[in-house]
Amino acid sequence: MYYNNNLPSIPGGYNNVMFQRELELYTYREKKHIDTEAEVWKNKMKYEQKAQQEALREMKKQNITINSLNEAVIVQTTANGSVKRTALPIKIIDSILYTSLAEKADSRVLNLIINNQPKQEISLWIANESMIEKNLKTIYQRSGIILGYGAKKEAEIFRGLIIAASQSSRLLPIPPEHGWYKTDDGFKYAFPDALTWKKVLQNAEQYFK
Repeated sequence: MYYNNNLPSIPGGYNNVMFQRELELYTYREKKHIDTEAEVWKNKMKYEQKAQQEALREMKKQNITINSLNEAVIVQTTANGSVKRTALPIKIIDSILYTSLAEKADSRVLNLIINNQPKQEISLWIANESMIEKNLKTIYQRSGIILGYGAKKEAEIFRGLIIAASQSSRLLPIPPEHGWYKTDDGFKYAFPDALTWKKVLQNAEQYFK
């Protein structure tokens, strides 16, 4: 960055103080002009970098496949026309989407039971309201799951895993709480040992306490 060296000479009738003020004003205007050009260039570079990153993401796509329970989870990455398949060091033991028998709301809680090597069984409870990147990252960090990648990559794969599991899980309606409750088919009773919607919600909230 430089300034214009063609500075004005002292005109007749100006004293040093007046000239100094004029020079400061002139220098300020020149600097402001250069700073504005630098900011425009900086914004242009940011835009171009963002466009390049989006293009790379488009070139490299990643899918997670859950074929069946107790089998390896496959990460399929497509980049520049080639396909790479990698097995994660986990197996899905069970995958259930719970919903309440007594509520009309479209609320779901995913219970994903994972066998994480070496033979460590982890039970995850994830409400559909939590299936956003920020919340899934918190759940991943507190779950203890190890996928064999760096932290940032693992969080990305974990998010894909949860989305894939929620799309392939079986739906299971359960009682809202113990005791009598009303459904469209009349009154029903939930015994003390029954899994209830109230308990499922408590399980899903444990990661955020």
